[in-house]
Amino acid sequence: MKKYVLLILFFAAFAFAQNERSKLFHPHYTFETEHFILSYDKSLEHSAREIATILERLYPIYRDKYAIVLPRKTNVLVSNSAFSGGWALSIQNTIAIWVNDMDWNMRGTPDWLENVVAHEYAHIVSISNSYKMPYWMPYFQVGYFNHPNEKNTAEIMHIFPSDILPPWFYEGIAQYESTKNDGDSWDSHRDMILRTLTLNDALLSWDKMSVFTGRADDYEKVYNHGFSLIKYIAETYGEDKILAITKESARFVRLVFDNSIKSVLGISGRQLYAEWKLYLQKKYTEQKENLGELTQDKKLTELGFDNFWAKYSKDKEKIYFLSNMAGESFFKMLYELEIKNEKDSLNVSDTSNSEGVEGGDRQAPLDTNNIKIRMVAPQINQFYSIDSVGDVIYMSAASLRSRLPHNQGGEFVYDIHKSTLPTDTTRRALRTSIRSAEQLTFRENLQNPVFSPDGKQIAAIKHDRDMHFLVIGNADGTGFEEVYPPRNDEKLKIRTMFSLDWSSDGDNIAMSYFDRDYRKVGIYDLPSKTFHSISDNTCDDRDPRFSRDGKTLYFSSDRTRIFNIYRTNGGDVEQITNVLGGAFAPDISEDENEIIYSAYAADGYKIFKAKITPPEEKMGIMLEDRILPNISGEFLSGSRRNYSYFPRKWLVIPTILSESVVADNDNPYKGVQQFKYGAVIGIMDPIYWLEKGNMLTLFYLTGNLFKQISAPFTDMSRNLLVPYDFGAMYDSYIFPIDISILYFTRNVPTESNFIHNYFKFIRFNF
Repeated sequence: MKKYVLLILFFAAFAFAQNERSKLFHPHYTFETEHFILSYDKSLEHSAREIATILERLYPIYRDKYAIVLPRKTNVLVSNSAFSGGWALSIQNTIAIWVNDMDWNMRGTPDWLENVVAHEYAHIVSISNSYKMPYWMPYFQVGYFNHPNEKNTAEIMHIFPSDILPPWFYEGIAQYESTKNDGDSWDSHRDMILRTLTLNDALLSWDKMSVFTGRADDYEKVYNHGFSLIKYIAETYGEDKILAITKESARFVRLVFDNSIKSVLGISGRQLYAEWKLYLQKKYTEQKENLGELTQDKKLTELGFDNFWAKYSKDKEKIYFLSNMAGESFFKMLYELEIKNEKDSLNVSDTSNSEGVEGGDRQAPLDTNNIKIRMVAPQINQFYSIDSVGDVIYMSAASLRSRLPHNQGGEFVYDIHKSTLPTDTTRRALRTSIRSAEQLTFRENLQNPVFSPDGKQIAAIKHDRDMHFLVIGNADGTGFEEVYPPRNDEKLKIRTMFSLDWSSDGDNIAMSYFDRDYRKVGIYDLPSKTFHSISDNTCDDRDPRFSRDGKTLYFSSDRTRIFNIYRTNGGDVEQITNVLGGAFAPDISEDENEIIYSAYAADGYKIFKAKITPPEEKMGIMLEDRILPNISGEFLSGSRRNYSYFPRKWLVIPTILSESVVADNDNPYKGVQQFKYGAVIGIMDPIYWLEKGNMLTLFYLTGNLFKQISAPFTDMSRNLLVPYDFGAMYDSYIFPIDISILYFTRNVPTESNFIHNYFKFIRFNF
């Protein structure tokens, strides 16, 4: 009887949560279309309706191609925070979309919402097509546990999954489908990574493609390899074979994915991999031969696969850069690289006879005797700016004091911080440097700060839900005002802003931005308060950086389908590097005789240095009148309602268990084996996955369900002879603290005795 009372109490807590949640948290609403239920923060109405419009356009395309009609409407969670992304949970028919664009040096910049929506919904339909069991049953499990007193103990729990698709396959499908539906593309970043790895015989093996393992960049390579291999299957064997492999994997007898490939294509997975690898080697070898003479630059860093944003120091004796050094994640810290003597300066003759390795480039070997690298700021891990007046460094970070209160959504946002570059880099001094860092803004969501030439102002990018603005404020973090674009112009053709740079004369701020079609470089003219684009093309331009005199703008572009460094100063755009991998994020010496930049090599991003010739003319950057055009967009309309936090999404995991909890009466070293069956059941409201809702988990295992049910009405003593396990856990985010309550009871009868165990647990996570 106690367990039934417990269930009533749990559901009463849900009813209480339904009322209290709306008082304590930012209100959420629900907007329902013909095939989707969208739930979103009250400030994301515009984005939610845009996402709904994209999904309804995709629905008939995916339905007809995959010949699938999902049993219920797909739940779509629309959210926002300092961190971006999206996910799909096919077993719950639920996807989540963060509206903030994800700027990452491992991928290009497509239209974010078009891409992420098409990608995640492709997961839902393609993975659902491969299920062996109902979509709400991800797997079933069987277990065997003997008594711990036995000489040879066995504790075995095996899971039989509903789908067997490997990561390269389902991620490749999602990217491929997004490409075909106006979202993603096989962009220059993906081509750069695969080209460099192919020419250096460094592709992931077939086995490593089939799991997520290794360094953080290896996880991304699984996406990259899968995208390319899915394209290869479609172009070589036919697009219908992708769907055929998916459906073949749904057969109950298919427990190994390679057998699905063999059944459809007639070759094994490893044979397919070998074919694809030969195709890539031929393709990229031909591309390399057509590039002409490659730039012969000097590599300055060896460790780390994510070295980025190199900048010259004020005294020109050091180079600062971000690096993950020996780390295996993308988390970076700020380092300084000190050149001991002028001999390190690169001349073309230094490398004329060197045989390079990085993707076939000829490069000077790293002279570790001449280069000294040390950490200077472990708290800086993304775009930063150094004040030219002093030794102050500005960066954006999402600290604990940048988290919005629960009644405003509870997300982390970015704020501007400043710190002083340390002269002492001992461990104790670095700890002091971290503690002395000052947070200038609080809960303002400001990113990528840059200083004015006089050091009195800061320009930054303000992220306001689904909008971005260029803002300027005082160096102490006060008085920020939006300068571009006008907030009341919702149709202005601009989606996202990225890195900034402020010219030395103080008149211009260059920015990288995305205009719903391409990533471009533009300049905001402060005296005239106008914005002009210098990118009138259909390629990817990014990472603008002014020369020291402010008359030349350097930037990275993939105009040849390979990223290189370019410049313009009033005349034509001039290419100044020619690499095989890709060149990004330049900085220029004061005399414009040398540049440093980040380039993708066989082992990730490294910092390079190159000699260049200064531009012949110094007319200054010509600002042509290329004002961003407006676009019109009509999104789905309809009424909204308050979001319901009552749990309604089911997850059922059938369970079969054989275990020995008690010993034999005559032999304490032998257990009494008992057979039980039942299920683990999860019930949740969809927004629980965003850590804002409720979930109830129940499990019930019994040795004889019929006897257990009928015993209370016949003979209570018979019930005690039926082994059972019962438990429940309530997990909720309805309060400013997270609450979990666990209750568990076990009845393990034998012929002459029985045991009751109760476990009660309450967790408060502040």
